[in-house]
Amino acid sequence: MLAGACVNCHLAGAAGTTSIPSLQGFSEEQLRSRLTAFQAGQVPAATVMPRLMRGFDSEQIAGLARWFAQPAAR
Repeated sequence: MLAGACVNCHLAGAAGTTSIPSLQGFSEEQLRSRLTAFQAGQVPAATVMPRLMRGFDSEQIAGLARWFAQPAAR
């Protein structure tokens, strides 16, 4: 359920039709680390993701990373 909003943009990126990156090929740890960096404001060029990630707690971020790391989510 949490991934619903993410899929709207990031699966579109998988088709190469947008500048938003695909989440394909990333491990759970890579995704969790990146999402946590967004939440902490550590990604200088980011615009939307830091604001979105502030609304999630660490368990929710871990769940998103786990879900997107699964081949079926791609």
